[in-house]
Amino acid sequence: VVRAYRLAAIRQGVPDQTIIERAVRDYLGLNALSRLQNAFSHLNLSEQDADQLALEAVQETRAENRGETRSK
Repeated sequence: VVRAYRLAAIRQGVPDQTIIERAVRDYLGLNALSRLQNAFSHLNLSEQDADQLALEAVQETRAENRGETRSK
């Protein structure tokens, strides 16, 4: 694993730590969050509003996965 991320860093011309951070961000789903933020940036939501919408979406998805339904 160490050899692989070091080679990736060399190929991309970035520090080793950058490769590790990218991998952790991917694993935690943080890159997906950034892509969503970029996709909806035209809505001009505050960070707090965007976080609230994301939280509600996660909660709804979890409820659906448990077989629950949410009424609004």
